[in-house]
Amino acid sequence: MEVMVRHYLHCVPSENLDDLMKQYSEALWIEERVQLMMTGAVAKGMGGK
Repeated sequence: MEVMVRHYLHCVPSENLDDLMKQYSEALWIEERVQLMMTGAVAKGMGGK
């Protein structure tokens, strides 16, 4: 959890659990967007839609 926050948000994870959960949720959203972009790029590169 803390690794994802550091990686995607480039900040130190909060020590407050509520704030950490907000940061984690944002990091998960970013990770999902990155995966979708990469999937689309690979499909486009392979001649797909």
